[in-house]
Amino acid sequence: LMGAPFIPVCCPIRLLHGQCDDDISWKKSAALVEKLGNDKATLTLVKSGDHRLSRPEDIALILASLDDLIVLHKNSANI
Repeated sequence: LMGAPFIPVCCPIRLLHGQCDDDISWKKSAALVEKLGNDKATLTLVKSGDHRLSRPEDIALILASLDDLIVLHKNSANI
């Protein structure tokens, strides 16, 4: 995917990435969002988050992102 100039995805996307991730740089996620060219794609950087994003506040953020996607889906289904 990263070698492609553009990735045509039009569905809502939520990327969450810890800035203290020692395995994969958060810059990879930023580059991916740019390649999506999708105004429904967002990247949330977790300042003190690591690769796992497993702390209670990380899990809460993940669940909130899922809730957001569910609401978006329900709203689009009602249109």
